[in-house]
Amino acid sequence: MKRHPVDLFSLVAGLLFATIGTLYMLDQQNIVHMNWRWIPAAVFLTVGTAGIVSSLRTRE
Repeated sequence: MKRHPVDLFSLVAGLLFATIGTLYMLDQQNIVHMNWRWIPAAVFLTVGTAGIVSSLRTRE
């Protein structure tokens, strides 16, 4: 298989999705207790930062 460059945006979005899913599962099992009001802000900040870094990285 031929190597390809890492798509930083997709990697961060996938990790964020997996993290939120795992935290939700742990919260439903009463293993951790989450305050879910911060999730939209964290998603916007993480995806926005990954998008900016990804766009700056492709210019080089």
